[in-house]
Amino acid sequence: SAVSQPARRPWAIYLLPLALLLCLGGGFFALREIPGFALGGAAATATVGAAVAPAPSATATPTAVPSPTTRAATAVAATNPPTAVPTTPPPTATATPTHSPTPRPSSTATPSRTPPPQFRVTANSASLRAGPGTVFAVAAYVYTGDLMQIIARTDGDDVWYNVRLPNGALGWISAAVGELSNPAMAAGIPTAAAVPPVPTATSTPIPTSTLSPTPSPTPGGGGGGGGGGDNEPTPEPPRPTPTPPL
Repeated sequence: SAVSQPARRPWAIYLLPLALLLCLGGGFFALREIPGFALGGAAATATVGAAVAPAPSATATPTAVPSPTTRAATAVAATNPPTAVPTTPPPTATATPTHSPTPRPSSTATPSRTPPPQFRVTANSASLRAGPGTVFAVAAYVYTGDLMQIIARTDGDDVWYNVRLPNGALGWISAAVGELSNPAMAAGIPTAAAVPPVPTATSTPIPTSTLSPTPSPTPGGGGGGGGGGDNEPTPEPPRPTPTPPL
């Protein structure tokens, strides 16, 4: 009898597929660790599903048939194109001139005028003369409390003021018969530039008394009591000229 051959081991045939399965499984798990592998698989599955889904069939849209009226209106519109209406540009805004107020001139304060010094009479009465002295003629008389404006004065100790009365009359009055209404203004009184000349003194002749002749006694005249002739009047001496006030 023939010698039987020992049977080959069949486990090598099963070991090869198992090794392939292990390799595939390891590779699959390794690919899952790569980012985007699962999303790529889902996207690929969706793409495959979309490719497999049947596409919707296109529905034919019916074409509208224009009516005769519409065709006529279209022909008229094609023949007479619409006229372009000119566009009116918006009005340009004109700048309104700004009213500038005219500056008013500032009021300048007018300096107050200093009143002229005045002279007040303190004597009972006094003479207003034509010049600074008692040798001048009397122009008017003034009395206690009268005021007059001082124009100028003489220089020296015997002061006379050239004054103007309220009625406009001018004259000279001695400072001894009154006082200044404001003594602080004495320094501002100017000295008179011109003084009237002193008049020439005219002596008044004194009348000479003429003696009447004594009548001679009548001879043989006798009478009781030894009466003599009539007494002659005694001549009156001239009256002294009164001295006028200053």
